[in-house]
Amino acid sequence: MCSSAILINYLKLAKPEAIITWSNHTPEVKHGIDVNLIPPETKLLIVPDAGSGEFVIHKELHDKGIDVLILDHHPVSEYSTHAIVINNQLDDYPNKQLSGAAIVLKFTQYVDKVLGLNYSEEFYDICSLGLIGDAMLLNNKETKWIVEKGLSNIKSELFKELIKENVESGVELTPTVIAFKINPKINSLIRVGTAEELDGLMKAFLNHQEVTINPRLRREDKSETWARRMTRICNNTYSRQRKLRDKILEEIEMKIERDKLYENHFIVVEVEGEFEMNMSGYVAMPIVNKYKRPTIILRRNNDGKLVGSLRGYDPFMTETRDFLNSLQLFDWARGHQNACGVQLQPEMRFQLDDKIGEALVDIELDETHWVDFTMPSASMTESFIYEMESCSNVFGRGLEQPLYAITDIEVRAEDIQLIGKAQNVLKFNKGNIEYVQFSADPKLVEIKEAGGTLTLTVVGKTGVNVWLGNKKPQIIIEDVRIESVNKSSFGGFEF
Repeated sequence: MCSSAILINYLKLAKPEAIITWSNHTPEVKHGIDVNLIPPETKLLIVPDAGSGEFVIHKELHDKGIDVLILDHHPVSEYSTHAIVINNQLDDYPNKQLSGAAIVLKFTQYVDKVLGLNYSEEFYDICSLGLIGDAMLLNNKETKWIVEKGLSNIKSELFKELIKENVESGVELTPTVIAFKINPKINSLIRVGTAEELDGLMKAFLNHQEVTINPRLRREDKSETWARRMTRICNNTYSRQRKLRDKILEEIEMKIERDKLYENHFIVVEVEGEFEMNMSGYVAMPIVNKYKRPTIILRRNNDGKLVGSLRGYDPFMTETRDFLNSLQLFDWARGHQNACGVQLQPEMRFQLDDKIGEALVDIELDETHWVDFTMPSASMTESFIYEMESCSNVFGRGLEQPLYAITDIEVRAEDIQLIGKAQNVLKFNKGNIEYVQFSADPKLVEIKEAGGTLTLTVVGKTGVNVWLGNKKPQIIIEDVRIESVNKSSFGGFEF
């Protein structure tokens, strides 16, 4: 959507006389070119962020007299002979960390150069949203520069409204903030929204100016802009999606624990019953985070084939898509190395766990955390956390925030809190610093119930929680090791 929005908005400025049509994907074709959506009078088909390897369709369209231009970044084996393909993975351009949105931006920059224009400068903000959403590595200088330029000057009304409704006032717009506060709201609508809502979102990206009436507004003026309307719908679908995910996760985790799937190198789960096809990747990520394993979520489609998504675990394997294809069990595994779609025949499912185990038999499941610094809890001060927060605009994927092993943390079991609707968020304070774990460690929960004073080593990252203008320094816990438990022997007194 970001890549298409840049292109269409640019063409409207550069060539206002051009007749442009666009369409969202249908449930039948989730990615790439859907020939059924191409109007018969089309002269030029432009495919942003997809389509590089659809050689058969390129020829089919070419034979119909339709020119095809691909602006993409997905890996493919060769150039098409029946389409113009601009793809940074195929040529010798040094930056491979440009997503489809950035490929389109660079294309518009070149058109600017040819036509003597400067309209491409208007779209860095949407490009930054696309780069962050596609998890491009920000240790590439060009990619990092585009993101910084885009976030420093937000022009899109939709982007502004999303920020206004989801980012606390006073919080700096960093890649991490956008990744956690904005992108999930957009992705939720793309995953579970209706066709009408998807079209409405695209229209918002294209600066649609219609004003609608929302009778639920608690004010006399019930009007709302299109950007505001779609922001509200994004936030609503996000809430709906999380409820759906939590229900599915509960069932999946019961199966993982019952069958001890966490002992495997990969966690592979087939989901039955009502389950949105495009929810599989969203459901897989919490499993990866909890069990530190690459995860594949599958379900049967209408043709009886098993389809789903892989989400990889970088510390364990970086080329996970290629590994799956090497097993020769899948019909295909397509997309990014650690975030891709998969399809296989049902009979292959029975071989999958064994094949993965055989291929990785000599690889140990390493639970080691590689940290940047080890420091005693006395050194993890408020001022240190705020100093790290002042550098937050630097961090992003590929420029990861430092990970700390914080030792000698003493906390009474009774001071550990379990909060949230599901009581699965764990929190305790050490001085003025709040330690938070968003998926409570069962060991800590068990010891909390037993009582005593715990000595802990925590692996985590620094952060500052901003709520209603108040700031609270935090440690976001990734893992915890219980060094000792001191239980008093005499009515609660410790010696």
